[in-house]
Amino acid sequence: MYSVHQHWDPLKTCIVGRNYPPEFYSFISDTKVRSTMERIAMETEEDYQSLIKVLESFDVTVLRPVIGDREQHIQDGMILPPPSTPRDYTAMIGDRFFIDDRPGFGDAYKHICDHISEQGNSITKNANINSATVFRIGKDLYCGAPEIDDQEIWNAVRRPNWPAQIPKEFVNKLPPRLINDTKAVKYVQDVISQHHLNISNMFPDYRCHFYDFQGHIDGCFCVVKPGLIISLRDIQDYSVTFPGWQVIYLEDSNLGLREEFDIIKHKNKGRWWVPGEETNEGFIQFVEQYLPRCVGLIEETVFDVNSLVIDQKNVICTTFSDEILEAYQQHGINPIPVNVRHRYLWDGGLHCMTSDIHRESVQQDWFPQRSTSLG
Repeated sequence: MYSVHQHWDPLKTCIVGRNYPPEFYSFISDTKVRSTMERIAMETEEDYQSLIKVLESFDVTVLRPVIGDREQHIQDGMILPPPSTPRDYTAMIGDRFFIDDRPGFGDAYKHICDHISEQGNSITKNANINSATVFRIGKDLYCGAPEIDDQEIWNAVRRPNWPAQIPKEFVNKLPPRLINDTKAVKYVQDVISQHHLNISNMFPDYRCHFYDFQGHIDGCFCVVKPGLIISLRDIQDYSVTFPGWQVIYLEDSNLGLREEFDIIKHKNKGRWWVPGEETNEGFIQFVEQYLPRCVGLIEETVFDVNSLVIDQKNVICTTFSDEILEAYQQHGINPIPVNVRHRYLWDGGLHCMTSDIHRESVQQDWFPQRSTSLG
């Protein structure tokens, strides 16, 4: 039976994502736009293959989703996100596998679910659990706040209130026009409270710890091994959550200082970027019209923290600073760089592009002094 208890234990089976192939874009009549998308598709798969080559060199079994007919991946005239970031939709918590089996994926993960089921694992669908927002270390489960977008708030502001207070840090990340909207704030309170309750009920054997920040935990910090964390600043008080562990802080994204990105961010609000295509107006229009569901907000993302741990001695990463390299050397860690050329378009780093399904380990209690959750 497959299981994952600590995400620094030896990786044995892993899902690696898949993006749309070049022929997916054959419907584009503008030859310049079509050739751009075909090139991006080929380079994206080349980078997947580079990652797979590294994983297989460590005897990791790689599973990949499949792409169905184009019609399965188009909704309301827009292209749906491809199964390029499986961690955003799947998670192995202990020996329980969770998958967000949303429409548009078609049968992308069906054969993977069948394979996991054959190992004896239970599978839960549509549970809103994924290992980008929830990760586990032994008996501790760490959970980010649920993602709530602008439209979702407007569609549900009349939902009833819950008694718990909304963290100030979360409210401050709401769209400005909603911060003083009582109904919207009540709705956010409802979603957060229900999310915490659901997680606690689903995992009664874990100590569940909740964070106020919205979004993916793996875009904020990476626990590389016992005693070492790579993190953005102002994320949490590590002296409480990981007492005594070394924390290396990354600098914020410097995209705003790059002249090329400055050209494109005024056209797309800094959500995505393909270097060299800043003045390709037809391509920009295509992405804005057909791919708005596939892009994120890269100006707020630091992909360097989005690393994949193979084991306590080897970590796959895109880039690393001198400070990180020094810490890795001190801890006997070998950083393995793999290029992800179009992470600024698809808004996914190495960790997002994968999902660990089996690690060779047993569950341990790394913080036995804790009797309850941290909040």
